[in-house]
Amino acid sequence: MNKIQESKNSSYRTLDGLFTLNQATIMALPAGVRLVDEFRINLAEIDSLVAKQGVDKSGLADSKEQKRDAAIVAGLDVAKRIVAFATIDENPALLKEAKLGETELRKMADTKLAPKLTTVVTLGTANAAKLVEYGVTEEVLARLGNLIAAYAAAVPKPKLGIDETKQITTKLDGIFKKNDVILRKIDALAELEKTGNPEFYKSYKNLRKVVVTGKGSLAMKGLVKDAATGEGIPNVDVLISLAEGGKVIGGTDIARIVKRTATKGSFTIKTLPGGTYSLGISKLGYLAQTLTVDVVDGELCNVVVELVGN
Repeated sequence: MNKIQESKNSSYRTLDGLFTLNQATIMALPAGVRLVDEFRINLAEIDSLVAKQGVDKSGLADSKEQKRDAAIVAGLDVAKRIVAFATIDENPALLKEAKLGETELRKMADTKLAPKLTTVVTLGTANAAKLVEYGVTEEVLARLGNLIAAYAAAVPKPKLGIDETKQITTKLDGIFKKNDVILRKIDALAELEKTGNPEFYKSYKNLRKVVVTGKGSLAMKGLVKDAATGEGIPNVDVLISLAEGGKVIGGTDIARIVKRTATKGSFTIKTLPGGTYSLGISKLGYLAQTLTVDVVDGELCNVVVELVGN
């Protein structure tokens, strides 16, 4: 989990405790029980995914490297014996094919190494009868073939481990979004208790304030730069307002926010409720720009604008 998710997850657990202590209130709210049950199912899924996410995937890569090393060592040994035979037998073609360099093999890509080592098995099999006295038996060739096969089979595994991690991350993102939707619905229900049950209402509202550990509650980070030079432009006016037809999610409408970029062209907005916003970017000497951005609660919105001189 990232820091935002860690903070949200901590908030979720505290809210869950509040729901348990106020079970009667939850049961009295329309759809309250169903929403809290769905919320808790998602909490259990988060726990399950985080446990999987914590599994060390490095062993997959370590296993492949061990199998790679074993195949290289065995391949070099067999190749060395074939080279000895080819030298004594005055067979330059076989000598050329069988001669392997350890440094070259160890630098070789996985996609090329297995076929290269398989060539050694092919050469050994083709000259099996003559190689026995050099220590290259059927058993030795079979062992080398098995080592190459085990190594080749292990090559995709680290990638599969990475893919699995990405899948877990994607699933976590989806579950956090589901719980955020559920809580926005409970937000509306909590308003029904503002007068009749102010203690629950106040506790709930306080717990809904998610603070990212070690970070500010930064909502938007922007950079305005010159399209020609790529350098940040200072003193650019940035006007942020609710986009036409846009709605603030889980909050009240905001007043227009005016920012001015710093020395290197950056600007930040600490607090901004989720919703769709219009950004008007202008400075004397440049063509003005207007763009629309979506802000998600609890997530940093990054904006980069390139202004063209006029």
